[in-house]
Amino acid sequence: MKSAARVAVFPKGFINELSEGTMSLWEWIELAGTLGADGLEMYPRFLESLEPSYLHSVREACDKVNLAIPMMCSSPDFTQPDPARRREEMQYIKSMIDVMAILGPEDFRSCRVLSGQRRNEVGREDGIRWTVECIQELLPYAAEKKVHLVMENHYKDGYWTAPEFALPCDIYLEIISQIESRWFGANYDPSNAIVAGYDPILLLEQIRSRVSTMHASDRYLKEGYTMDDIREYLDQGYSNALQHGVIGKGMNDYDTIFRMLQEEKFGGWISIEDGVNGLDELQESVNFIKTKIAQYLSGSGLMKTIVLKNANSESAEVIVAEKPRPELKSDHEVCIKVLSVGLDGTDKEIILHRYGVPAEGEDDLIIGHELIGEVEQAGAASGFSVGDAVTVLVRRPCLDPDCLNCRADRSDCCQTGTYTERGIKGSHGFMCEYVVEDANYVVKIPDSLKHLGVWVEPQSIFEKIWSTISHIQQRFVWKPKRALVLGSGPMGLLSALSFRSMGLETHVWSLHAEDSIQANVLANIGAQFQSAYTDESDGSGSHGIVRHYGDRLHLNFDVVLECTGFTPLLSEAMQLLDRNGSIGLLGVTAMDRHTTVPIDRINQNFVMGNQCMVGSVNASKADFLRAIDRLHQVERCYPGTLSGLITDEFTPEQVASVDFDRIGVKGIVRMS
Repeated sequence: MKSAARVAVFPKGFINELSEGTMSLWEWIELAGTLGADGLEMYPRFLESLEPSYLHSVREACDKVNLAIPMMCSSPDFTQPDPARRREEMQYIKSMIDVMAILGPEDFRSCRVLSGQRRNEVGREDGIRWTVECIQELLPYAAEKKVHLVMENHYKDGYWTAPEFALPCDIYLEIISQIESRWFGANYDPSNAIVAGYDPILLLEQIRSRVSTMHASDRYLKEGYTMDDIREYLDQGYSNALQHGVIGKGMNDYDTIFRMLQEEKFGGWISIEDGVNGLDELQESVNFIKTKIAQYLSGSGLMKTIVLKNANSESAEVIVAEKPRPELKSDHEVCIKVLSVGLDGTDKEIILHRYGVPAEGEDDLIIGHELIGEVEQAGAASGFSVGDAVTVLVRRPCLDPDCLNCRADRSDCCQTGTYTERGIKGSHGFMCEYVVEDANYVVKIPDSLKHLGVWVEPQSIFEKIWSTISHIQQRFVWKPKRALVLGSGPMGLLSALSFRSMGLETHVWSLHAEDSIQANVLANIGAQFQSAYTDESDGSGSHGIVRHYGDRLHLNFDVVLECTGFTPLLSEAMQLLDRNGSIGLLGVTAMDRHTTVPIDRINQNFVMGNQCMVGSVNASKADFLRAIDRLHQVERCYPGTLSGLITDEFTPEQVASVDFDRIGVKGIVRMS
């Protein structure tokens, strides 16, 4: 499958500061990480050293903000009459090839090559010949290092004294035509064609099959100037008639450019070489190019998905498969690039026991329902912008006109049970590269919580049960002080973190050991952890709660949350409610377990103590919004704790064989 094109950024607005050292490369990397691009284009003057240890540190810094370094903006000067000087330029490019062999990603890395400066003593024939000879001599070394050489239709390096020898497009085309190698291609820059007085579309038509990378920028004619004025400056390489601006609003016809690239199935890097008017304009340009990529260059039209194949048969299996990439069908939809998808107990049932219901008429189900992604393309009426971090609600309403809850956007309380759920029941999920969704079901996540986005959906489950209990408890004055959480899986830990962030004394009963990650986390937040294995029980967790909390510690609880689905715990926990207390049920059971309970005692306590018990499943959009607020609150109270709970990462190819028993706390699948 041919990959989709990707966006890199070049700091045109900071090039002098970075080159002169008044701005550090580390500062630029951190800034670039906020733009939503996929990579950086490097410039030799930005680097403090060519030592491998330093270069590895640069790559690691980019890795931390999810940026690749696919392109090196090097500027060799091959038109020097002295052969020794040309040899020095070739050695310089070899050093840049070595740099990119370290900095660049394995799937594609490139060094820019040029012809050189225009010199009065160098004729057309010599300049072309020397350029071709130098590039051809470099290609075997580039191939050995797996670095592509790309020649740009250039106008002038900022540190040259003369414009580019191959600025005239006929010279550029002649050089390109003489070099044939899979390690050589064109770096197309439409704005440079304008500077050269040439039609950018005509140039692309002539090199379209050779384009490996592209520079994206835009130019505007200053007031009072015409295209004829540009030609007066061809000898200088710059034109006073032109100014930089936001990509997509200037002289370049990007729809035509992208349609032509689409016809060539272009899947390379597009580097934004603009932003001289500030970071805001660079951000706007990034968003524009990402929108055009989503519109025109979505790879082969297919995307990688993780599906439950043949879900309706005994031969059901979880596999990685290519499926058609979805497209926007209305202005109210958004296309989301999926970054990560969380794994939970429902996914465990689907993956291990083939639980999962495909849509009517289909045999396969794309699984996954805990999503964090970025808006790749936004419908005009969606209310979202390209680059927004988002998650998506799981459940969709039934079609019964008499289901009042579904008609009121509360499908989490569907009366008929004929709702659908993304990745679970009747609707494809999110373990895929792209998702198209109605904006009504999309929730924006603040950038400050983007790294915790997979927690929003499970946190929304807590928010719904807590909102429900809080609403019920308005029947009287209720100020809870002590909570008991049954279970220390992801849901139990989120519940404990939430209770602690609200100031409640929190106790957690768990099957995990006292030296487990879960126990350490709970101790660090001030919760009281009790392992069933250390109590006088059979280790199943089915005995000892009343004995430990009631008989031994003499504790009762204002609120109990059952997060395990192990019903013997429930019958004991019901006996530990304080007067006016509530118990919330979140765990789903297997429906085949029987036990003996002291029902008279429980009934007496519930009646005489004004107690209540409520079950809850799924969540509404309001719960998702409350979840975001709560995660902020938890992060303020216990910085870094939620990040530390994401203990395991998997590739799509690993999902079918995930050993859920070996996941530390929370597992996620990286989709991009």
